[in-house]
Amino acid sequence: MRARRDMREMNEKINIMIDAQIRNDERFAKSDERFAKFDERCAKYDLLFAKHEERFKVLGERTDQTLKILMELVSKRQNGPENSPKH
Repeated sequence: MRARRDMREMNEKINIMIDAQIRNDERFAKSDERFAKFDERCAKYDLLFAKHEERFKVLGERTDQTLKILMELVSKRQNGPENSPKH
């Protein structure tokens, strides 16, 4: 009887360990899914940031061109009409 009781206790412990392992495996699977979704979102954001970086680059170049033109206009205005070509 003692051997049967010991065997039953051991089987219960084994079942507890198996259940715990199954729950852990399920948790890891869910974590893997969350990480995969997170990686997908990060990849999308990387693409968006790359597009915005390009837009900012173009905007910066246009701003530089506009400032150059404005500086030339201000310089001409400061020099006065005597320095402008006569018709």
